[in-house]
Amino acid sequence: MVGIGKRGRWHVSIVPRVGQNLVALCDANHQRAADVFKKHTAVPKYRDFRKMLDEMERQIDALVIATPCHTHAVI
Repeated sequence: MVGIGKRGRWHVSIVPRVGQNLVALCDANHQRAADVFKKHTAVPKYRDFRKMLDEMERQIDALVIATPCHTHAVI
């Protein structure tokens, strides 16, 4: 999951309800995402999606991008 500080909160809550696992959480603003991070203490947390993808590439099957529209293509 990339972008969990605002809009992505909903996606974080839905993923486990549809039987999938959260393997990494990423948000550039850790202060805004702090409450989500606290709920998922066992899931690795990142500020930079590039580092997350480098380190977690073998565990990630799908990526949810919930960032502003102008950053979707880059991620």
